[in-house]
Amino acid sequence: MEVIDDRNFLTKLCGEKKPEDCGITSLEEINNTLENLIPPFSKRGTEIDEFCVLSVDSITDFEGIVKIISLNIIPPGKKILTRARRHIVIADVLPRVVVPIILRVENESYILLAGQNRVTLGGKYTIEVYRGSVPHNTDENNYGKTLVNRKLNLIDDLFDLIEVRNLGTYWNNSGNSGTSSPIQALFYVSKKNITLSDLKKQLKVNYKYDADPISGPPLPLNSPILKKLSEVLERLSDVTDLTTNNEAYINDLFSITALAALKESLIKKPLPF
Repeated sequence: MEVIDDRNFLTKLCGEKKPEDCGITSLEEINNTLENLIPPFSKRGTEIDEFCVLSVDSITDFEGIVKIISLNIIPPGKKILTRARRHIVIADVLPRVVVPIILRVENESYILLAGQNRVTLGGKYTIEVYRGSVPHNTDENNYGKTLVNRKLNLIDDLFDLIEVRNLGTYWNNSGNSGTSSPIQALFYVSKKNITLSDLKKQLKVNYKYDADPISGPPLPLNSPILKKLSEVLERLSDVTDLTTNNEAYINDLFSITALAALKESLIKKPLPF
């Protein structure tokens, strides 16, 4: 197969017009524009089975959490300008983390899950592994702890953190987005005897609707869901039962992946208590 360099490819694509007159910019300029948002393009993509990137159309910021990038591209197939179209890429701005939280209470191990409404799921009530964004410049070893302090700021009054366990990085590539999220399990032991019902009441944080954070994602009202760790890892149906009130379920790949990673980790390295 003949390999065409970028200059010859653009000459063939644009004919007598200059690339800039066809709305095409250099690969270097494209990568400089998208620096720190997505991995750089190693090539433009000129082969029949490749996406061909032409230029960056726009970058829109959403609350400092993500940026929506509009790229001008030619999809796989014949490389002619009449086939050019826009392609949307969602890029993270804030670091993200998925945090399985394991609590030791009355000689039993529980996993702390979040029950909350998700606007992207039509307002349905979901049960999920805690996850979210953390501020810029947060030390990677403190991603999980920082998220917990942000979403469950009462947990330190009730528990001692005895281990932070890194479970790897989950790369979710949907085609429109590429989200890289480390999974970090936190293991806590209760400071005193406490019943599960009292624990749920004390862990719930009632955020005021008029006290949203100045920057970063909002903090939705959430209910702490406590399930025995052994049951959750043995059968996900314990937390995916659609017969429960409000259609509570785990249905997102972040939660499922985090639980799978936790289970694999515990096979190799037992609970720290």
